[in-house]
This record gives sequence, structure tokens and C-alpha cells, in this order.
Amino acid sequence: MNTAVLWIRVSSEMQTSGFSQDSQEYEVTKAAKGYDVRRVFKVTESAKTSEKRRLFQEMVGFVKAEHIGHLFAWSHDRLARHHKDFSTLQSLVDENDVSIHLVESGKAINRESPVTDRFMFQIMAALAEADNRTRAAHTRRGLAEKVRQGGWPHRAPIGYLNTQDAQERKIVIPDPERGPLIKWTFEAFAKGGWSTTTMARELRSRGLTTPPTPKRAPHPPGSNAVQAILRNPFYYGEGRAFGDQTKGKHEALVTKEVWLAAQARLDRNRLYTYPGTKRWFPFKSFARCGYCLSGISAYQTKTGYRYYVCSGNRHKDDPDWYKKNFGTDHCPMKSWREEKVDALIETWLGQLYVDDLLVREVRERLKKTSQEDGAVEDRERRRLKAEEERKEQHLKLMYHDRLDEKITIEEYEAHRTETQADLDRIHLQIEQLGRRNTKAREQGVQVLELIRDAKKVYSEADLVGKRKLLEVMLDYFTLRGKTDSFVAWKWPFDALFTIGEEFRKNEIRGPKTRT
Repeated sequence: MNTAVLWIRVSSEMQTSGFSQDSQEYEVTKAAKGYDVRRVFKVTESAKTSEKRRLFQEMVGFVKAEHIGHLFAWSHDRLARHHKDFSTLQSLVDENDVSIHLVESGKAINRESPVTDRFMFQIMAALAEADNRTRAAHTRRGLAEKVRQGGWPHRAPIGYLNTQDAQERKIVIPDPERGPLIKWTFEAFAKGGWSTTTMARELRSRGLTTPPTPKRAPHPPGSNAVQAILRNPFYYGEGRAFGDQTKGKHEALVTKEVWLAAQARLDRNRLYTYPGTKRWFPFKSFARCGYCLSGISAYQTKTGYRYYVCSGNRHKDDPDWYKKNFGTDHCPMKSWREEKVDALIETWLGQLYVDDLLVREVRERLKKTSQEDGAVEDRERRRLKAEEERKEQHLKLMYHDRLDEKITIEEYEAHRTETQADLDRIHLQIEQLGRRNTKAREQGVQVLELIRDAKKVYSEADLVGKRKLLEVMLDYFTLRGKTDSFVAWKWPFDALFTIGEEFRKNEIRGPKTRT
């Protein structure tokens, strides 16, 4: 099949480095000379994530529907930046006989590619995603800085309203209608005698509703929403931006003492058992039934053995669900002894693939990325220095205007405060340049080196230690049979597990068994 599609994706940073959309399209089109190019897909980094995913899925669907034989892109990171997208691309290669051409490296990935090329395609895919997550982390830090300066870049929580200040900065103010009800909620709950369910019922009777959105009409908050409100530190003055808690400058609805009292009541209401008690089951929150995907219940016998079994929650939504699917009145899942669950997890940990080649290749790739980022950071440093000099010159001119009485002291102080805030921001950005990526790169290699011994560390840990390790690495797993149970790892461990599966599938080489 001589048909082809071109995938052109650019980002704002790469546009300043000679990789504009036009230049990238020129290079990819030149590489595809002689092929019957059926369609060109163009995506920009500034597009929303959902939009990029939509175009990617549209491209995949077009390739399958039209039986396209070749896909041209500039490089791995221009092609995609998420491991799920790369898995989709590999299925195009294996199931639809598509050749993926990477113009920058001159590589073509197809069914006949050497296993080393397929291996490096997977590694570069993981690194592309890691780079994307690093950039996202920088964006989160920038938004956190906006919160520290008094802005709020997100939708205001219930009880507040989004607005702008005199400098057109996005801020939040208390909602005169809903704010008093939220304040009463904290104060009443902190005194005791309420559950989130009864509080939600009371707020409904008092007329509290969520603010309307373009996609959803106002509605009373449920018990889960009430718990989210009570857990949110924003109401006593701290903003939680992308997981980072930062002291904000917005008006608090409650004091921190009232908020902490509400947290204590919430904790007291939770049915939770702790390590050291007979009812603590370390794997319960990770496990799901492999037959019906219900949650898992756990119990301990008088002899001390602990078991995990399906909770049978499907009965709540459809009483006849088990009868229709399995011909029984209950889920067919058998009880799992905790020791068997423990052994299964240990087996999965042994399937995470990390060897010396992977560590070496990642280190070299990070070194190359460091050099590329260094060039970008040098340009950014020069830009910030120029802006710094311009702001300082502006301060001097304003000072002379004040001495010459061209402006009032009030005007001078207002401009000086605003300019000094800009200078503080510039100084912080200059200070962060050059060091923010170094730690992430060093930690990336250190994590890989540590993962090589994950199975050994897990097997030697007690139940509390095993639980802590799984909280870092594991999303969830299903219990069905020893061979057809399923594990879902958190990023980036899922990529390492996929790489190990690929090697085992091709029977070329697999992860070394560690004891």
C-alpha cells in the first residue's frame, strides 16, 4: 500500500526553534515524496487536550477506514505525548500493517522492524510523555505563583464568585447569596451532630444550589459535594492549585480553627481501621472483582486468616444482574486469602521491565534533552534580563517624574508597587531557570534504578511498608483467576510494564527474575 497520511504537530516553544508548522510540514512532505498522500492532519499545542485527542482519534480512524499504509511525522514527541496514543500507534503497526516514518531520525517502524528499533520506539514514547508531564509541572508552578500573588485561575468554589480586579487580574470574591450558607455549614458541622448526608439534606431545604454552568443547571449539592466543600482549605484562605496548597489573598469565609474542627468531625465519622488492628486490610482499597468490577469486602476468621471477596454491589443497581450474566444469585468470584493476593502482586512487580540498557538509554536521552532545554532557557534568560532592565529603567524615569512633580505621589506609589511586583516575578523566573529541570532528570534515572529492585523491596517489607509502596505505584487490580486477573499501574510504571509485556510477547528477552 503506497497511500500515506501526514501528521503535523507543533508547540509554541518549538516554533521559535525552527520547527514552525510550515517548516515541519515542508520536511515531512519532502520525506513522503513518491507516496499517495491522502490527508494532512495539523495540530497545535495551544489546542485543548480534548481537541488534540479528537484529531488523533480521527487520524487513526481514517488510517483504518482507508487502509492507509504509511504514517509520516517529524519525531516521537511531535507524533504523540501520551502512552495510550503510542499503544494505539503500535496496534496500527501490528494489526493494520501500517509503517510509521519518523523523519527526524530517518527510522521507519513496521512489522519487520528489528526488535531494537521497536524497543527504542517505546522508550522514546515514554520519554516524550515524561517531557510533557515536566512541562505541565512548570505550568502548575506558574499558576501557583499567580495564586500567591492574589489571582485565581480556576473556577471559584461554591460560595465564591469569579471576577477581575482593577488590573484585570482574575480573582474571587465571596458570593453574597451562597457564602453565608457555606460559612454556616462549617460552623454547624464543626459542632457535631451532623453527617454529610444530613447536612446535604439541610442545605437543600435552605435553598443552597451550585452556580449554573454552560453545561449544567443549578442543583443542590449531594453528600459527596458537601464533603468536598468541608475538605477544601480554600474556605479558610489557602488555595489548592493542581495539588499544591498555597496561601491565597482572597477573603476567607471561615477561620482555620473552624476548618480544622470540621476536619476532626469528618475523620471521626469515617469508618476506618488502622494498621495493628484485626480489621486492617492493606490491599482492600486497590482490589476490584474481576467478574463484575464491584468493590472488594474483606473479613478475618477466628483463626486469624484474612480473605478478600466480591462485595456484590451489582445487586444495588440491577437485582437480576448476576442471574442474567452468570446464572447464579451471586458473583462467582471465590474468596482470596490475603497471602495469595500478596503473592500475585509480587509476581506483577517482577514483570516491571528495567535493565541496564534502559537506564543507559534514558540517561543519554535526558542528557540530549538537557542540552536542548539549555538553549531554550538561554533565550528565555536573555528575554527576562531585557525585561528586567526595561522595568528598572521605568522605575528610574518614574522617580524623576515624581521629583519634577509631573506625577503625584499617589500615582508614583501605585506604579512603583506594580512595577516592583513585576520585577519580583522576573527575578523568581530567572532564579528557577536552569535548576527546575535538573532535579527532575536526576530523579528520573534514580527512579528507574530503584525500580529494578522493587520486587525485592516489596517482598522484604511488612504489610504497612507494602501498602505504602503500592500507594506510589499501583492504581488498582482485579481478582478473578491467577492468570486472568488484571493490574493497572500508575504512570510511569504502566509504561515499564507494557515494555516488559512486549518483550515477553516476542520472546526475545524478558525482565530478569529477581528474588
